[in-house]
Amino acid sequence: MKHLQNQKGFSIVEVLVLIVTIAIIGLASCLVYWNHHKPAKVVAAAKAIAAPSKTTTSSSSTTPSGPGYAAAKKQWLQTVNVLNTANQNPSVQQVVTDLKNGLNTDKNTSEYNTAISNLEVFLKIPETDVTAAQNAQFNTALNYLNTFFDTPNI
Repeated sequence: MKHLQNQKGFSIVEVLVLIVTIAIIGLASCLVYWNHHKPAKVVAAAKAIAAPSKTTTSSSSTTPSGPGYAAAKKQWLQTVNVLNTANQNPSVQQVVTDLKNGLNTDKNTSEYNTAISNLEVFLKIPETDVTAAQNAQFNTALNYLNTFFDTPNI
């Protein structure tokens, strides 16, 4: 029975194995989280939220106007908060719907179809495993839409 009383060395090994196991699980969880949330795009969205929008009130005859554009712009400003999440598609789809409705009611709609095409880029990009080409498409579409909606800080 004396050999059962001296187990101090084994308990240290158990603690070390437990710590290493927890560290591996934590690292794997972080990698999955970062891969799923596409950090570069989330950071860009966070910067846009933190920076005040510099919206100009131009009365130019080429600036889109009307209820469709107003609803789409309002939804676009809310969409930035959910880009790159599982909730992005319904929000982006609502912006598309608002612009399609605006084609019949708004003035200066010449850029609406291009804006809709750029919004559809977001719907096609997967939530995970984004390629460099898809990331470039995302950024190009985002830049165009920020110009279209006059939201340069997003």
